[in-house]
Amino acid sequence: MLYHYGESLYGRVFKTLFLVCLCSFFHEIFARDGEQQKVCFPIDTISFSSLNSYLYHTDDERDIIAKTFPFTQRLATNYLDQCLSVKDIASLLQSLNETALRNGYITTRFGIGEQDLNSGELQIRTQIGRIGEIDYQSNGHAFFFKKDFALKSGDILNLKKLEQGVSNLTRIKSLDTTMQILPAYSEDLSNIRIAIKRKSLPISGQFIFDNGGTLFDKYQSTLLLSYENPLRLADIITLYFLGSIPFNGQAITRNYNFYSSLSYSVPIRRFLIETNFAYALNAMEIPLENFSVLYEGRSFNFDSKLSYALLANPKHNISVGVGFGARTSDSFIGEAELIVQRQRILQYSLFAQYTFTLNQYKFSTNLSMLQGFSLSNPAMQGFNYIVPVVNLYAYVPFNVWKFIGVYTTSIKTQVAQNRLYANDQMLIGGRYAVRGFQGLNLSGQFGVLWRNDVSLYFPAFGKDPWRLTFAPSIGFDMGYIRDLYKTANSFLPENGVFLMGGGVGLQAFVRYCNVQTWYYFPLYSPYPMNTQSFFFSVAANW
Repeated sequence: MLYHYGESLYGRVFKTLFLVCLCSFFHEIFARDGEQQKVCFPIDTISFSSLNSYLYHTDDERDIIAKTFPFTQRLATNYLDQCLSVKDIASLLQSLNETALRNGYITTRFGIGEQDLNSGELQIRTQIGRIGEIDYQSNGHAFFFKKDFALKSGDILNLKKLEQGVSNLTRIKSLDTTMQILPAYSEDLSNIRIAIKRKSLPISGQFIFDNGGTLFDKYQSTLLLSYENPLRLADIITLYFLGSIPFNGQAITRNYNFYSSLSYSVPIRRFLIETNFAYALNAMEIPLENFSVLYEGRSFNFDSKLSYALLANPKHNISVGVGFGARTSDSFIGEAELIVQRQRILQYSLFAQYTFTLNQYKFSTNLSMLQGFSLSNPAMQGFNYIVPVVNLYAYVPFNVWKFIGVYTTSIKTQVAQNRLYANDQMLIGGRYAVRGFQGLNLSGQFGVLWRNDVSLYFPAFGKDPWRLTFAPSIGFDMGYIRDLYKTANSFLPENGVFLMGGGVGLQAFVRYCNVQTWYYFPLYSPYPMNTQSFFFSVAANW
């Protein structure tokens, strides 16, 4: 995203400096000697009016200033019923202009004109910066302007509103979006030019082969496909497929895991709509003494989220939202359904997220509350449950000599005090939880998971874009779970379970490919166990 302000716009800003400076008659009155610098004026009224209607003030313009710039009254109150000096008035004007800039009104200025301060009234003139012409050069890549920009010609120019709309377009990585603020025919007007050009194909994908599946069929492959801007709405469609590959001699038709999902997201001004459909199939042949039986399961999930950006700027981002979902799940032994494992669940969630970005550093906090409604089946009564979740994340780059390092840390906390299904509980063993405990399915209603990774990137040889880069990495994790609400299926000890593990790895990157190898190891566990230690993955990106 590129912002460009016309050169002559700066010239116009300098021309309006008389609005920020005090008029020359102050200089003539107070610059004669040092003693007269102490002269002040008793001020009991501070009024605001538009510079464009200097001769004919109306209540409408004062209402516009009061509603659009509510900070004016707050700042002015601090200077009422006082004897104001030249320095005090200059301080007030500086505060007004700096506050206007922080709120996005980059072409609005506050100043004063010639007046009689002995009247007890300080009259502040406002040059309200407005939008002139809007030149939207979408080149066929955007359907219509109003979807992302709540602006029109004649509106008061607010950079934050422009940035929000541009950020909707820049989420499409295959497009290059630039915005220019240019001078217009009038001092208080600025023209807006937004240009969208294609810089790459809108289709991208990734294929991964790894041994990170279950202990029964640990080899798996993943295919991720993404199509950007299909409806010219800055929207994204994503397809995800995950399948196990049993290389241990078992029949693939009777031993498999398959997961697929279809996701769609589209921004509408400050709103973001996200929808996801997921379908999963799994089967496992269970050998008995003289024969074997086939266990099969299938599930369908639907989730939809609506979030709203309360604050969006380069440093701070605050969003809140609501989500709705449904889940069905069925399990079978041969042709017989396991009624006790049947799930019919409705869910809704509330969430809030704050992200702070400073240069390359990034910190985020996510708060959410999920409530589920389990419907009854012939073997089990329905029940309700609530799952509050708090997630923290930090991304901290650093330099070691000439090389770049990255430290990432995340803390996930789940606090539930009621009955939960297994897939709603918090898992602490495995590749994506506490490393070193792959295949250990320990989960609980309450849990805390802390993961840490440090990577150092060494460009080995070659030139961009074919440069080969190695990144040795180290990871350290801790996790704790506990069941606060005991049920017949609770098996955790009264004091819960604490695990600590880690790993060392090496990653290699070159253009469209990357390879990872990791050795994971347990550091602390209350139970002796044998788990998978060596992991690898090979990925192709395009």
